[in-house]
Amino acid sequence: MRNHAPDARFATGPRRRLGALPCREFRTLSVCGKIPGMKFDALDSIRGLIGLFVVVLMVAPSIGGSLAIRTRRLKGVASRNLTASIVSIRPIVHDAPGGSRIPAVTGGSGLARHLGLTLVAQDDSAELAAIAEDGRIAHVRLFDTADGRHRFHPAFGNKNQKPDIEAIVIVRASASTVRRLGGPAGEARTVPAILLFGSGSIRGVRDRMALVVPQRPFDRSFVRVAHATALYDTLRARPSLSGSAGALNIEAASSADGGATVRLYNRGNSGEGSVTASVDLAAADLLAYFEAAASDPAAPFVAPLRNPMQYDLGQSGGRAVTIGEAIALPSRPILGGAGAVLIAGIAEASANAIDDGATSGTTLGLQLADGRRLLVTPVLHDGKPSGLKIEGLAVVSTLTKGSGSSRRLVMRIIGVVDSDDRDPSTPSSLVEIDLTYRPI
Repeated sequence: MRNHAPDARFATGPRRRLGALPCREFRTLSVCGKIPGMKFDALDSIRGLIGLFVVVLMVAPSIGGSLAIRTRRLKGVASRNLTASIVSIRPIVHDAPGGSRIPAVTGGSGLARHLGLTLVAQDDSAELAAIAEDGRIAHVRLFDTADGRHRFHPAFGNKNQKPDIEAIVIVRASASTVRRLGGPAGEARTVPAILLFGSGSIRGVRDRMALVVPQRPFDRSFVRVAHATALYDTLRARPSLSGSAGALNIEAASSADGGATVRLYNRGNSGEGSVTASVDLAAADLLAYFEAAASDPAAPFVAPLRNPMQYDLGQSGGRAVTIGEAIALPSRPILGGAGAVLIAGIAEASANAIDDGATSGTTLGLQLADGRRLLVTPVLHDGKPSGLKIEGLAVVSTLTKGSGSSRRLVMRIIGVVDSDDRDPSTPSSLVEIDLTYRPI
């Protein structure tokens, strides 16, 4: 800090000037008065303010959970400009000798597509399934289990032990991160990595994550898992995401900002006070935390949560339609560019996030790229509203047709249906959906 002669700063004659500004113009900042034992000039004080601002910026990420961030609310609007119809349904089964069929997936809960594979997350299994274009199905084990089973069901007496994997998203991980995790990184600077998330509906056992680096054949893929309770506790502590009761049920994960962000969605079916909502995390922060938690389950989660948003998708049968899946759509001018999101919703007659119930009101929602408009439409099957519990979505194709007032976007979507059947041998199904959007 610079020292000045007293008469240069506090003389009763003409005041010393800082550049072109007289010192008295800074009196409202108390920079020309005396503090016992210390002397300041205006430049020192401005430096101090800048330093304080820098400190706030440095500290803010570590206290991001406590900073007040405005929660946006988005209400779905029923629109004739958006239509969705199921065109086919087929069970996910293995063809066995003698013409019999064995269920390959029974609790489909999320979808992603990668290099010709349709990846299916399962909420009743410790495995990730991959369906090739020729129909062959491979599995990779994600988690070890106490009883050695890879499936969970009330009939097996182990439902409350399941990791309850409900969300899947593909991110780019740095080669160095993959190497530190013990995986094959290859020569590229980044590699695709599949992130899977437990629902968090039971603290501890359902606070798990898995990272998969796909290999050929798929069942040789690299897998690393983490107990991520610090992350899930942070999510529970956000009423804007988990509601007034802190009831968490993560059902979907999508990418945003060109893959730089992962958006997590809370379904909002956990009883009174729960909300259907989402929050954003930087993908790099999430991967850094995963790396730490994979080695130390007690590793803290200190990254900021951003862009909190709550959703109103309407009601069916007196119950709220809540989010079961959300995916980022390809950038298309007709959607407003990059950033559009496709959402699957369903109403379920259940008092909590653990027990299953009858479903109705299958809905698709299109959140346009501006983030401010959400169009919703019922999913029709044979011309009637469907009640299928679609818990995964993936885009097969998009095509813009027509011009002027007849311009429209036609998408072929696949979805995975979780039957939640009392019979553990009932397979999940893949549905093909034709989705058409006409700009408003």
